[in-house]
Amino acid sequence: MRVFVTTFPRNALPWLVLMCCTLVPSTPSAVEITRFKLTGYSAFLETLTRYDENRTKRAGGEATRERSPKSQRRLGGTTQGYIYHPNLVRMNLSGSLLFDQRSFKQDNGVETDDSGIAWDIGTNFDFLSNKPYPFSLFLHRTHPLIFTGESDSFSQEYTRFGLKFSLLQPFSPVNVKTEITRDMREGEGPNVIEDNTTDQFSTSLDYPILWSQHSQLGYDLIRSNDRSGNPNLAIREVSNLNHRVNLINRWVIGDRQQYVVNNQATYNLVDRPNRQHFRLAPNFTWHHNDRMRSVYDYNFNMTTRDDDSAYSNDARARLHLTLSDRLFGSAGVHTTFAEAGSSQSQTYGADTRAVYTQPTPIGDLTLNGAVGVDFNNQEATTSQTTVVDEAHELSSIRFDPLNNNFVIAGSVVITNTTRTQTFREGVDYALRLTGAQTEVIIIIGGAIDLSGDDNVLINYNFETGGSFSFYTLSSNLGANMTVARYYQLFARITDRRQ
Repeated sequence: MRVFVTTFPRNALPWLVLMCCTLVPSTPSAVEITRFKLTGYSAFLETLTRYDENRTKRAGGEATRERSPKSQRRLGGTTQGYIYHPNLVRMNLSGSLLFDQRSFKQDNGVETDDSGIAWDIGTNFDFLSNKPYPFSLFLHRTHPLIFTGESDSFSQEYTRFGLKFSLLQPFSPVNVKTEITRDMREGEGPNVIEDNTTDQFSTSLDYPILWSQHSQLGYDLIRSNDRSGNPNLAIREVSNLNHRVNLINRWVIGDRQQYVVNNQATYNLVDRPNRQHFRLAPNFTWHHNDRMRSVYDYNFNMTTRDDDSAYSNDARARLHLTLSDRLFGSAGVHTTFAEAGSSQSQTYGADTRAVYTQPTPIGDLTLNGAVGVDFNNQEATTSQTTVVDEAHELSSIRFDPLNNNFVIAGSVVITNTTRTQTFREGVDYALRLTGAQTEVIIIIGGAIDLSGDDNVLINYNFETGGSFSFYTLSSNLGANMTVARYYQLFARITDRRQ
């Protein structure tokens, strides 16, 4: 028996790897083939010095002074390189350090010094980037130190890693893109705890079907576990699993491509709370000529949660006209039919608008006007209806009204968006009744975050008012003057009658 053994020299390994990775022809390029090559790098240094001084004088008292000097220095750099060949593995590495130091001094002798270091790092490995089957591995981690006051700070660690993989034409009959990621946020401060982990699997198929110029079918699987909130209030752990399917189509038809059809269909399934949502939104645009076009929209939404369901149909049509280089106008009609619980509502109406611009020696003058009429009809078999998960972004300086009037006293329940915490009336927020409208405001010092990015969810019951019909006639006029590109003068008149 004969045994044949073939050996390769060690220096031939890069050539073999490169040959295996270039089965699909590509444009040749003269690059150096080596185990590792650094192709570029950069470094930077940023510095910031800031001094704040606040003087306060109360009636009958002496003036007090508070001083807060701050200093920041950021040092970082980026590098680029490849392994064996740029078409095989490309590498990107970036990172920086932020040195933050600040102090807080008062005339009464109180002095606080605070400093911290924030760091971030990012790594990307791109494999076969110029081939129809590329994939990437990435890791990004930041550790910012966020100051929430003169001496309080909130330290957050954010980590995101995962991979991306694609199968593209002509290797695959359809373009397939897949991404798998994990996001982790952790941190703790005097008034906030961050503890969230989100895993996501996303894939999409991109291929024109039914003579469309663009069609994409996507699927997302999202699993999240959250235990974030204010440490001064009870926090409950919430886990969610979300399935989402999305279909997007686009057609351009006609010898002048004057007909454009867009359609989007979305289906969401969430397990906690058990909720399903379906949305269908086709749009048709007809470019009649250079000065006239018409737009037609339809929007269907259906939401089911446990034993409750709600749906709405909305249809709109609008004609846009360019009467001259300075005069523009439009006219439209619309209708809406919605059903939620035991109530049904119908709305239909029409409106027209006009805009005129005129250059003047001191700036551009814009005049606008609009007139509209709406007819509303509601039929309800019960006197009350429940609203679930109405989203709001609350403020501590202004009251935010709820979307429905005649809210039942004592029925308002406010939670954070992840539902890990239920806030307290009179401690975290306050309610105000203005006529038939209920308004909400944040109480400073409560558990609701004041950063401006924390939306809340509000549940409540309201009186439907039974069955009724009415119409609304509205009109408005406006004038706007732009002076020297930096200043604007305007006047508006609005009239609304029912």
